[in-house]
Amino acid sequence: MQIIQSIVAITALVAPVVMAVNIGDRCNPKIEHDYTACDSGRNNIIYCDPGNSHWTYAYRCGGGCCRNNPPSSGGGSYASCSC
Repeated sequence: MQIIQSIVAITALVAPVVMAVNIGDRCNPKIEHDYTACDSGRNNIIYCDPGNSHWTYAYRCGGGCCRNNPPSSGGGSYASCSC
């Protein structure tokens, strides 16, 4: 039971980053300014562009290899390419 509670707690912390987003979707740069995320196809790393408040292409991972990583201490979450 403790393991399930831990998984739920971790999922709740990561949820804002893991949500399905795509290039061109709207974002809030005041909230999502300090991290990157994977698009819903897990092929591209994207970021919230403060100029137009839309998720914007940053890097292509390809093959569904994009992974959302949990926040580091004092920092935002970030995405990386890892198969």
